[in-house]
Amino acid sequence: MVVLVPLVAAAAVLIGTAGLAKLRSPLATAQALSTAGVPHRYVLVRLLGGVELAVAVGVLATGAPGFLAALGICYAGFAGFLSYVLMRGIRLESCGCAGSREIPPTRFHVVLNAAAAAAALAAVATAPPSAASVVVDLGLSAVTFVLGTLAFSYLLYVAAVFLPTVVAHPHGVASLSPPA
Repeated sequence: MVVLVPLVAAAAVLIGTAGLAKLRSPLATAQALSTAGVPHRYVLVRLLGGVELAVAVGVLATGAPGFLAALGICYAGFAGFLSYVLMRGIRLESCGCAGSREIPPTRFHVVLNAAAAAAALAAVATAPPSAASVVVDLGLSAVTFVLGTLAFSYLLYVAAVFLPTVVAHPHGVASLSPPA
């Protein structure tokens, strides 16, 4: 199913970016894991970041079922961790997925991770072409595919960061600023 290619590619871009963030700055993820009572050494966080980056590159370059399954498993694991944190009432300033950028866990974040896991696992079952092969096949039109995938990835990131705040403040984000 070709329709899964941009969804899976966007999920891979996000996880690759998160992996780079963990490699560069493992503190937020280590703090989130520590607060949740999970092993949290920097070396483990950096190892997770390296795995995320490798999975992203593998998915984008080859679209191999093993990489797609690993992507689905990673996102299912993230959804499980966030669900655990939310159900147990563990207060985290950040889930640690974006390095030093604070993104508190929310139900919406769980849904995004579960949807990414579902897309990746659906891709395992349907064997769509890799993002790299789509880019090669599209020729010059690939610019639109690449820019669209990057824009979609960024919109998902923005939604994860800001949508929970907007929903929590129905009078708009302006209500978050201090009174004049």
